[in-house]
Amino acid sequence: MKRYGILLLTLFVLFLFPPKATAAQAGSFVLRAQEETAAPGEEVSFLLSCTTPQAGNLSACRVRMLYDETQLQFRKVTAKGGLSSGELQTNVQGGSIIIVFLTGREGIAVGREETPLIEVTFTVLSDVQEGRLTLSAEIDGACDYDLQPYLLESQPSAEFQVVSPPQPDKPQDAMLRALQPDTGTLEPDFAPEQFSYTLEVPSNVTSVLFYAQPLREGATVKVNRKTLGAMGSITPFTVTVTSPDKSQKQIYRISVKRGEKSAASSVSSSKGKTSSAKTASRLTGGKASSVTKGSKGGSPGVSVHKTEGDTTQGASQWGEGQESLQLPLHQGNQRAFFLGTAAALCIGVAIVLLFWRKNHTKGKKE
Repeated sequence: MKRYGILLLTLFVLFLFPPKATAAQAGSFVLRAQEETAAPGEEVSFLLSCTTPQAGNLSACRVRMLYDETQLQFRKVTAKGGLSSGELQTNVQGGSIIIVFLTGREGIAVGREETPLIEVTFTVLSDVQEGRLTLSAEIDGACDYDLQPYLLESQPSAEFQVVSPPQPDKPQDAMLRALQPDTGTLEPDFAPEQFSYTLEVPSNVTSVLFYAQPLREGATVKVNRKTLGAMGSITPFTVTVTSPDKSQKQIYRISVKRGEKSAASSVSSSKGKTSSAKTASRLTGGKASSVTKGSKGGSPGVSVHKTEGDTTQGASQWGEGQESLQLPLHQGNQRAFFLGTAAALCIGVAIVLLFWRKNHTKGKKE
């Protein structure tokens, strides 16, 4: 304990009264970045080493690391070489880290070869732009086991390059070549690498089907739903593409906005959709249908799968021989027209009979 106290006192005195060059041993410290480049979110480490012209030992030292805390986040200090973690004391103060080490034995052997002492690790913050970052060190109070100070030739510094984070491989086997709704137009226009869209449909539309063509043969496509929410609402659709080997998956998202409710659309929608539903039920036997036809040349054909419930799944190809289920929605409008006309005629006949009866009764009384 007595020797520890003497070493600490020596460090304090050396800090206040730096020794003259003639009375000190020559020595230098080297700071090196362990990684030449690092991307935001990645770690980068700096190694501090010591070298001296002649063999000797290093028993005590104080190091102050200076860094930009808006770009780097301090993680840890690791003892290297002959140091142990118990011989290190660390204090973080804003953009600086003060590290003091004091050995309890005959110091750390140093010489012409660089002897590693400590390693300081940081994390590059996520919003750091590309460019070079510098870390510097201020060193004082370095001495050997006999309390002989070292004359430091320079204050070391190191830098590294911040680079853009690596882009993940695009799941080419789980992408679409084409995506088209049966109602409205996607915004923006479809592109295989565009994964988010919006779609606006009239208020009288209650469901939307999507026709999709995968980029790779054998890939599967699944749509999470087909029905829309209430008028004026936004319904999220997802089109999930899975690669043929099931190892990749990509999701295309479409926000479908249904038009606001209006009086005209309410009447037309309720009548037209009732007739359309009955017609569709007669054509499909009361269930959702699946229309599949292969195209010539051995490639996958048109496959528009409409499963029961709100799930559409399967891969569809645009090509020769494409077929689709066309529901005669216009029949509903014709039926509504004829019903309205018949109702109007009945009302007119009733009015004529009412006036005739009134006049006939009046003539009898006279």
